[in-house]
Amino acid sequence: MRRLAPTLVMALALAGCNVSGQTPRHHKAKAPDASGRKLIVVDASGVPLGKLRLRKDRIRVYGPDMMPFGMIAQDESGLGFTPNGQTTPQYLTVDDHGIWESAESLRIEPVDRGWAVFGAEAALIGYVEFSGTWTFRSGYDDRPQWVTKGRQVMAGAEKVCTGLSADAEQEMTLALCIVGLPLESRALLGAWLKAQDIAAAAGAN
Repeated sequence: MRRLAPTLVMALALAGCNVSGQTPRHHKAKAPDASGRKLIVVDASGVPLGKLRLRKDRIRVYGPDMMPFGMIAQDESGLGFTPNGQTTPQYLTVDDHGIWESAESLRIEPVDRGWAVFGAEAALIGYVEFSGTWTFRSGYDDRPQWVTKGRQVMAGAEKVCTGLSADAEQEMTLALCIVGLPLESRALLGAWLKAQDIAAAAGAN
């Protein structure tokens, strides 16, 4: 199992256009929220599950209808989700036992093999683990139900969902596929898993 990072790291790479000088003629300038690396996750039928704009300092979250849903950002209080139109974040906080929780709608608990993920009313959603690739299983002793392969989440030979992005955002794609959680919890879970992966990679160097 990978060790939990003492602090979350929102080290998501910058992407998108950096335009300097004058805007060329007939070129429509991008809106501020259109910058960053785009990720759209669709299910096996191509139906969108959500969209993210990944930037170094925040993640913009959009619903399946591609309308703004909220924002994930890291500040001095931790990693939090702010619903669209509101100003107060719902933070993912950690207790003395290394258990992370947000507004009783998401709990991430370390286990011998990865992390147990719980939803509202402490309902077990499943287990997430990294063992060369990201996996999801329903029960602790079960074989992996889903495995990430490139930009796709697979159940055996069947495609579960796909992350449409220039880069393979495996943690975020896997998290957005877990429809047993509300969208804000899925986005928070993905950002948290990404931070653990980055911290573990940095510790190995």
